[in-house]
Amino acid sequence: MDSMTKVWLITCNCRALVRALAEAVLASGHNLVATAVDPEPLQEFAERHGQQLHRVPIEVSDGSAAETAIEATLGAFGRLDVLVLDLAKWRNGLTVQALQNVVTLANSSVPQWAVGSCPHECPWQP
Repeated sequence: MDSMTKVWLITCNCRALVRALAEAVLASGHNLVATAVDPEPLQEFAERHGQQLHRVPIEVSDGSAAETAIEATLGAFGRLDVLVLDLAKWRNGLTVQALQNVVTLANSSVPQWAVGSCPHECPWQP
């Protein structure tokens, strides 16, 4: 992996947003870890992009899922450059302590990261 290639982790509950962002990331030659309750919708990307994509199944009621996804990214690609974290994904599973752990881990591992929240009823859902 050359220095221009970035490693992205996308956690988002809005399938259309994930697909659009994943398509742009992979088409640009970057590596991607995408989380999903059901990784099957990402199968098309896996077939097209092979080792560029690593899918991580997660349980949205588990507050440590974000930490697990970050650790899986570091394990798969050795680093994490860009983190897109949608807090709505975990609904009620993310405690204050779990969020503090994610922030600490992100601050120590990720040069660029953002936390946001897509509406529970995402208007872009297919």
